[in-house]
Amino acid sequence: MGVLCNPSHQALEDFPTAMNTDWQWWDLNVNSTTLITDGIEGGNPIVEMVDNFANNRKLASLFEGSTGSGKLMIASFDLTTDLDKRPVAKQMLISILKYMNSESFNRK
Repeated sequence: MGVLCNPSHQALEDFPTAMNTDWQWWDLNVNSTTLITDGIEGGNPIVEMVDNFANNRKLASLFEGSTGSGKLMIASFDLTTDLDKRPVAKQMLISILKYMNSESFNRK
């Protein structure tokens, strides 16, 4: 039903966006599966999907979490298919990988 994200999160630093859906989210959302994150502890959604009022589930398309002594990033967007023809998906991947290779992501 919509996107709610944290545009100031460093994973989105190189992906221009506001808090809500705009033109650049179309390709990402059409080529994605949404994660149901109800009951998951030890993590935070970076890009949330707005569920309908009947279900009201916590949904995410980009999720950062921790497990044991490690950290993880889960993206349910298609960030691998035809990136040469999908500049938005390519830019999202670049932004996420830059963050994951930074000290901010690897901080214990």
